[in-house]
Amino acid sequence: MTGWLVRIALFALFLIPVVIEQYSVNYLFVAFAAFLALQARGLKKPSMLILVAIAVYVAIFLCSIAIDLFGGGNLALRRSVSFAIFISIFAFSVVDFEEADVRAFKIALISVAVAISLQSLLGFFLAGGNTVGFGLKNVVGSQRYGFVYLLALFVLIRFPTTKRWELIAKYLAGYVIMTGVLLTFSRASIFSLGLVLPLYFIAPLLTKSGRSVEGGKRLARRLAIGLAYCAALYVVLPVTFEYYDQSIFNRYTVAVEETLAGAPVEEVFVPAGSEGARLTIWSAVAQYVSDHPFLGGGYLGSWSLNSVVTGSAHNQYFDVLMRTGFVGTVIYLLVLGSIFLFLWRKDQGLFWGGLTILVYGLVHETFKESQGAFILAFLIGMYATDRRSRSASSQISMDGSSGQAWDKIDGHA
Repeated sequence: MTGWLVRIALFALFLIPVVIEQYSVNYLFVAFAAFLALQARGLKKPSMLILVAIAVYVAIFLCSIAIDLFGGGNLALRRSVSFAIFISIFAFSVVDFEEADVRAFKIALISVAVAISLQSLLGFFLAGGNTVGFGLKNVVGSQRYGFVYLLALFVLIRFPTTKRWELIAKYLAGYVIMTGVLLTFSRASIFSLGLVLPLYFIAPLLTKSGRSVEGGKRLARRLAIGLAYCAALYVVLPVTFEYYDQSIFNRYTVAVEETLAGAPVEEVFVPAGSEGARLTIWSAVAQYVSDHPFLGGGYLGSWSLNSVVTGSAHNQYFDVLMRTGFVGTVIYLLVLGSIFLFLWRKDQGLFWGGLTILVYGLVHETFKESQGAFILAFLIGMYATDRRSRSASSQISMDGSSGQAWDKIDGHA
């Protein structure tokens, strides 16, 4: 029991964002992965896809370093640090997780999301609350944690409860996390939730049981709960609803109308605005990588481009594209695809919550942040553990003797 509580505390620590001079620096989970490997007295063999991915990313790094050193460059240290941070997502691919670890991860995720949401809510009211208006975005708003709230929300939705007090605590925690989502003042949070939540409601209708009377009742109950949450949130945080109404619905209604009227996109989304700035950055990244398809920026970010004035790509996938080129990005997407196919089969809460992170990544970095890197590393660890387990099961079937197979597994460990 004590060891399990320690893991919850450690996982919570890894999820806390620590930022120094705009850099996310909390990568302590890598040390924990090393500790688990030492405790197991060896490394577990990852799946072939993970091995290929690691080999490709190491090759990109070595080639980039060689070019930098022999070409008279002075960015070898910067590339090395960036590579170390990037490759950390595979830290847990060489250790095994148990069901207790997954449950500890979920509890830590929900607990930290609730705690940071309460911190934001306190800051909101201390700053003057709804009367302050949209200026609160500069007080409590953040793009760095919205995707963690969303993951925690879906994990909480699917979290099993057996007692009445657990159910009450679950609904209260959901409400608190939703206040955190709203107080990010990030359109990406609402965009991701608004896209994935309806899919979550609709998905059961694709099954036979979902189209039954009982399935219809479940859907109606979910919708009623959702509406009740919206009403309760509006009572406490009306300024956030007004903000999102203006910054999303009004803004993009006008943008669509102007586009349909024939206005060029570059005039609708001017470079000075957030959308125009993103389009400028993404175009610059795409142009650079088209000239350097195999190595990209060699783990240097979009800040290294002369035409980009910000240090962020404002897109998880363009960030990977810039750092690793086309080949590295394809490998990255294959890894993500494999993980989410596994989650669809294994864990619906992590699947739907993870899907919001993928959507969120269209307009902000996610897995690049330290808390995002830990989340992805943990999911890769779950996937790698499952692949090893399935491989062992197949070996048992082929050998026809579980005793012989377990001897082999124990010997490998």
